[in-house]
Amino acid sequence: MNQEQLQYVKDQLQKNIPTEQVRENLLTAGYSPALVEEFVEELLQAAEGGAEAPPATRVATLPSVGTFLNKSWAVIKQRPDVTWQTVAIVTGLALLIPVLETVLGSGGEVDVLISVVSLITAIVSVMLYIAILYVFFSDTSVSLGEGMRWASKNFWPYIWIAILSGLIGIAGFMLFIIPGIIVGIYLMLAPVVWLREDIRGVNALVRSTNLIQGHWWAVFGRYLLFILSVFLLMAVAGLVIGIIGTSVGLSVENSWIEVLTSAVSGLVLVAGVGAIFQIYQGLKDSKPAFVPEQHSGLRTFYIFTACLSPVIIVITVMFLLAAYVSIFFTTISGV
Repeated sequence: MNQEQLQYVKDQLQKNIPTEQVRENLLTAGYSPALVEEFVEELLQAAEGGAEAPPATRVATLPSVGTFLNKSWAVIKQRPDVTWQTVAIVTGLALLIPVLETVLGSGGEVDVLISVVSLITAIVSVMLYIAILYVFFSDTSVSLGEGMRWASKNFWPYIWIAILSGLIGIAGFMLFIIPGIIVGIYLMLAPVVWLREDIRGVNALVRSTNLIQGHWWAVFGRYLLFILSVFLLMAVAGLVIGIIGTSVGLSVENSWIEVLTSAVSGLVLVAGVGAIFQIYQGLKDSKPAFVPEQHSGLRTFYIFTACLSPVIIVITVMFLLAAYVSIFFTTISGV
């Protein structure tokens, strides 16, 4: 923003124009949600304290539960272009395989083709998520197409973070599930940390944990309610789709049912980024600048856990296989 625009926003706030209205005006003008939130927050803090507080001294400002849910779903209408493009892409990807199976049938080379297309679909889905993150967390207003191009160039750093998070999460879930949930919350901001702070790999996981430490229950509670709101939306959408399908004689397997279901999934994907956006914005300045050397113990723990995860998986599979073989031979002996 240039000085004239900065002064305009300050004047708007000084005239007691509602902050939400100022946000809407900035978003309408084309500024990214991340930049708008950051700037409005700084102006509000300067107005309350007479000067901007140093980032390290700010306290976490997670929104109330109601505000959190409202703003998470509000991103759908803040960038309608991104929302409907996401819905179109998600719907197209969901219908691609069924259409190919219907047209080409199955068996032989067709199965190989469908496997390749499924892999491409999975890659595009990941790129779409990265692109949506980039759109909402970028300092400038960008289109989803620009986000997809950025995602294509930054695909592997995200995949590495996802692999590390997955390995650590698997280890946690195999230790009676609850540790997996705890770790999952701690690591949920890792992709955003990578995108906004250019912190990569294990350090992104450590930084995410650092931001959420001391606020785990607050983050967990808000995200749990968001997930429940997603289940409620899916249930209502399923009910409506079922009623419409029955009234016009469509079966659950009908492509129109799949289209409507996929459209709802696209909306949920955008709203999910909105939820993570609210959490990161509330916590990003509550901790000092990240210095990896100050968190070497946690970094070592995450590396060890990620390496241990495949071992745990192998041992578990071998145990289950041994149990199955034992039951099989016991059954044979009994006969």
